[in-house]
Amino acid sequence: MDYCLALKGNQTHLHEDVKLYFENLSAEQTAVTKEKGHGRIEKWEYSLETDIDWLFQKAAWSNLNAIGAVKSAVFEKEETRTETRYFITSLNDVNLFADACSQALVN
Repeated sequence: MDYCLALKGNQTHLHEDVKLYFENLSAEQTAVTKEKGHGRIEKWEYSLETDIDWLFQKAAWSNLNAIGAVKSAVFEKEETRTETRYFITSLNDVNLFADACSQALVN
């Protein structure tokens, strides 16, 4: 069974390692989606990296195949709000990752 788990403060070292990776390096796979409605425009940038042998915590997670980042930008009333969230996942395709994240972030 595949999984896509958001990293939060309770996984301090793992969250920090993944965050530092995406702040300093480019992911091998990316995808972008845009939506317009309710007086705003939303842009989602999905990044997925499967070359994670360097990730010390990899052994602690069953079937961990990739790390991911989702950057959202919401343009509304002449303001822009951005947020980046970080993930670990068994998925190794950025489009599957984007689908899983978009469902998780909506719910």
